[in-house]
Amino acid sequence: MIFCALDDDARERDPERALRHYVTRKEFMIWIAAGFVALLAAYFIFYRPWKGNRDFVVSQTNLQAIGKAVGLYISANNEGLPAVVLPGARDAQGLPITWANQLFDYAQRTAIFSNSANPSDGDTWLSKTSMGGGREAIVLSYGMLCAASAARRYEVEDPTILLAETVGGGAMNSYDPIPLGRRDGYMIGYDNSNVEADRTTRYVTRVAFVSDSETDISRLEPLHGAHGTIGLRADGSIAIFKSAIPALKVEKRGNVPTGQWVPF
Repeated sequence: MIFCALDDDARERDPERALRHYVTRKEFMIWIAAGFVALLAAYFIFYRPWKGNRDFVVSQTNLQAIGKAVGLYISANNEGLPAVVLPGARDAQGLPITWANQLFDYAQRTAIFSNSANPSDGDTWLSKTSMGGGREAIVLSYGMLCAASAARRYEVEDPTILLAETVGGGAMNSYDPIPLGRRDGYMIGYDNSNVEADRTTRYVTRVAFVSDSETDISRLEPLHGAHGTIGLRADGSIAIFKSAIPALKVEKRGNVPTGQWVPF
């Protein structure tokens, strides 16, 4: 009875409180705003760094798995590397036949060809037809060095960057001065040729250095930010590129191209 009396007294002193048993629109909007701010903070503080680290590790794993598929292909094809692209050839979907298509049967799973850190506009779309006639859409986020196309493995120097993360079609201001079409990230080319380097070659193209606003090659950033951009050498080891100019530059010995982007 005492508790009831106290409750009645409180209601008499605060009639507005006694009558209001609902949330006002203002309170609701404050709660929504607070929740949104909390989610935004969690995204930038926790999710983005976690995803960035995950993408960097997964992409290295993908390239190593692709390297193993390349090794199996080489063993089955008289030490020959796959052609970067079959000129003029198209599959049933009208998509190009690239080096990756030639590795499908040697790869444990097709997911290794896709890199979730890549801008979608910079990926190359491929398709795979199964024995039963079904078709699988495959997203390719890596490119092969044009000069190593269909070469014999024993001809290619071990330090050569054979494969790397690529962004095609100039997406996000990636460096692509001689495009092969909108979806051309399957090939790492040169700034003056999509075949081989010569005395006038300066840089390789389409390797995954990007920017939201800058078009100057020196200001492009690695795909994984501070982690870098990832490549795979012919000997199967991983290469990490931290900045665009030293990474993309084709070295010269006199007028002769040499270094990591020249296979022979």
